[in-house]
Amino acid sequence: MRVVKRNWTQLQGSNLTRLNDNLPMSHYMTPNPSCQTSETFMHLNATVSASAFDEHYQMALVYCFDRERNYCFSLSRFPEEDEIEVMVLDQINHKVGDLSVELRGSTLNVTLDKSLAAHLDGHTTYAIGLLGIEGPERDDLCDALRKIFEGKQGLKLED
Repeated sequence: MRVVKRNWTQLQGSNLTRLNDNLPMSHYMTPNPSCQTSETFMHLNATVSASAFDEHYQMALVYCFDRERNYCFSLSRFPEEDEIEVMVLDQINHKVGDLSVELRGSTLNVTLDKSLAAHLDGHTTYAIGLLGIEGPERDDLCDALRKIFEGKQGLKLED
């Protein structure tokens, strides 16, 4: 497995805007030691952008952003790759073969093994309350998750 650093953006309608322009790049390139505590649970209330194939990035992606915490969580997968990329804090990335993701109503529950969490910011469990995810938005999210987990075992979708 390898760590991949990318300049990520948040989808807002048809406009792409870079997040956190006021923070130095060094903030994202290494995990914040204050994040690596014994607390392994992260609860977020986030907006979500999802696409089974994003034309700009040429991949399937789910991007969640909690404005209050200034924290992002993303899952993505390129069509030609077998691994899923997990991203937190807008620059900390790691690829894995599979992970556990459950969408139940408007909550996305993600469980990472300790090894993966150590490559990110230390959290092993995420409960992400998805804001405004109804109807077509939820359908887009389900389609994106199915594409990301195509041929994988870790996805569970519930109404």
